[in-house]
Amino acid sequence: MNKLRQQLVAALANRLCETEPEPIAQLARICECMEPAHVLRLVRRVEAIERNGGMLIQDGSRRKTKGGVFFYLARTRKYGQLTKAQRRYCYPRYEPMDTIRHAA
Repeated sequence: MNKLRQQLVAALANRLCETEPEPIAQLARICECMEPAHVLRLVRRVEAIERNGGMLIQDGSRRKTKGGVFFYLARTRKYGQLTKAQRRYCYPRYEPMDTIRHAA
């Protein structure tokens, strides 16, 4: 990763309050796949969501962290603009809902 991308990842981690190695590595993968301008648009969207009360986790019991909101937005087709292969690379543990097999 070049120095500019490293600086972007460090600034992004700071702005999203991410300190753990795994989320920071995930931010780095996302920054490899997205243009810096698009990453910054997502961060501004996260900040707007936070100003308006935040985003709840799936069960509604609490708010997502700023980093959680960013990762959610980056993963979605509407906001993330990642190809399927890029989503697999950026979210190696994530299994899309359409691939989950339900017991009959």
